[in-house]
Amino acid sequence: DVAEKVQMFENKDGKKKTDFNIFSLTDAFGKRDKRNLWVLFQKAVASGAVSEEIHGILFWQLKSMILVSNAKSASDAGVAPFVFTKAKSFIRNYSTEDLHKLSSTLVALYHDSHRGIHDFGIALERFILSL
Repeated sequence: DVAEKVQMFENKDGKKKTDFNIFSLTDAFGKRDKRNLWVLFQKAVASGAVSEEIHGILFWQLKSMILVSNAKSASDAGVAPFVFTKAKSFIRNYSTEDLHKLSSTLVALYHDSHRGIHDFGIALERFILSL
């Protein structure tokens, strides 16, 4: 097998992205492990991850937790079995009210950052530290 096209993604400084498992952020977020999430956030930024990418993965995890909160099965929630199991194990760390507040906060954070109200990276870091 031979690839027809190879793409190299570089960070803002033109350097090749270092290997970083962006999904490690979701585990720390789900466990509500603020300290580890912040450390992983710093590593993600250092590896060249952009704010939109970090926000997107955190928002995806949050949506998954909301979807599975009242579901009895993965198909009931409309997610993959692995995602269902992980998200189910994480929802015990958050109340339903917490999940909905965090969702509103993340949506507002995204839009306000793109409106120039605040720096996206700093706002994400504040969000993480507020957990």
